[in-house]
Amino acid sequence: MALVEQEVEATVTVDMMIEGDGRVSDVRVLEASHPGVWDQEIVDALMEWEYRAPVVDGVRIRRRTEPLTIRTFFYPCPESATSSTEVMDLCLRWTEAP
Repeated sequence: MALVEQEVEATVTVDMMIEGDGRVSDVRVLEASHPGVWDQEIVDALMEWEYRAPVVDGVRIRRRTEPLTIRTFFYPCPESATSSTEVMDLCLRWTEAP
């Protein structure tokens, strides 16, 4: 049986810390259309993002972002998808919500 039987749209609002080197840390889920269902998968994916850290007086600084709302789409996964990484690679597509 596929992990997701039909296309599912979810919206999540997060904020996160951008470190001085551009890495993401301390992702917080502020609101979710399906609370607790895919929160950890979304947090894990966001932790892989990189940014240009803000610069103040010539120094890159650590800064918390404004809330960001992301619309996610989960698609039916093939039965051959067995690992959580493989499932995420095949089944999660997202875009920033308008």
